Order: sequence, then structure tokens, then C-alpha cells
Amino acid sequence: EIKRVNLEIEAQRKKEEEEREAQRQKNKLKFLLGQSEAFSSFLQKKAKATAAAADGKGFEDIDGTETDADIQRRAEAEALLMVKDHREKLDVYDKQMRK
Repeated sequence: EIKRVNLEIEAQRKKEEEEREAQRQKNKLKFLLGQSEAFSSFLQKKAKATAAAADGKGFEDIDGTETDADIQRRAEAEALLMVKDHREKLDVYDKQMRK
């Protein structure tokens, strides 16, 4: 009788552990998909900004007197703003996942 109860308890413990692992894997996949979407969005914005710069759009106030270094600094500043925006979105996602 005790042996049977111990076997049932062990089986229940294994089942619970498998369920926890399945949930952990599901959460991990959800997180990775979110990261992929965020990265994809970042790349799309970067491509649009690059295309706009190549087309002369987005930098309307450049008058041709700037050096390459000036333009690079402006591009880096814009990139930093994009990264900051991305991090804020990740923080929101992280907070949602903790609930």
C-alpha cells in the first residue's frame, strides 16, 4: 500500500515537473518571438531611415556644408533614439511578461 502511494506521488511529481518545463518552454518561445519582432521592427526602421537619407529625405535641413563627420554624428544620434525607443518597448514587454 505504501509502495503504491509512493509511486503515485512520484508519478504526480514527474507530471507536475513536465508541466512546469512545458510552460517554461512556452514562455521562452514567446519571449524569443517578441525579441525577433522587435529586432525586425528595428531593422525595418533602420532600412527606412537609410533609404530616406539616400533619397535626401529626413535630413531636409542639411545644406551641403556639413562634413561627413557631422552627418555621421546626426545619424548616430538618430540611431540612439531608435535604440532608446526599442528598449522602452522591451521594458513594457518585460513588465507584461512578469504579470
